[in-house]
Amino acid sequence: AGAVLNRSGRDDLVALRAANEVFGGSFLSRINVDLRETKGWSYGVGSGIGSEENRVSFVIRAPVQADRTGDSIRVLRAQLNDFYTKAGVTAAELERTVNGNIRELPGNFETSGAVLGSVQRIVALGRPDDFYETLPQKYLAMTSAGLDREFRSVIDPNALVWVVVGDAKTVKPQLDGL
Repeated sequence: AGAVLNRSGRDDLVALRAANEVFGGSFLSRINVDLRETKGWSYGVGSGIGSEENRVSFVIRAPVQADRTGDSIRVLRAQLNDFYTKAGVTAAELERTVNGNIRELPGNFETSGAVLGSVQRIVALGRPDDFYETLPQKYLAMTSAGLDREFRSVIDPNALVWVVVGDAKTVKPQLDGL
């Protein structure tokens, strides 16, 4: 599923990406834990916020068992609706996301190629030269309510376009009820 968002790659997307990390952007995200770890219908499910310069995208990728396609879409819709309306970022999810993002920052500079890539992103997206230096403070200032507000103000669950690829004989009957 996906949508083009009303945000630019030049906008400050740090909070939106952090909120998405909780929903689907990390291994411990809600949708991956549910569909992979709890239900066993997929080897890995995730979502992401694009890095396009003009209009960024929100995409959910969910390669699942063909016989669980319809069930998986129902679960993803329910998870997104819950996250969007009532079950936002918890204190534990916020702490894990903030700590993880701060601790992985040095990895952006481990090789000359990584340094070059970071500099290229700064230049291409018009970021200040100290962009990476200021990220820890941005993460530490985040709140669960702030992440919920950012996610809910940008992503509309009803605006997603769902694309399903699979054996029509197996998958289509599951989609008819959706």
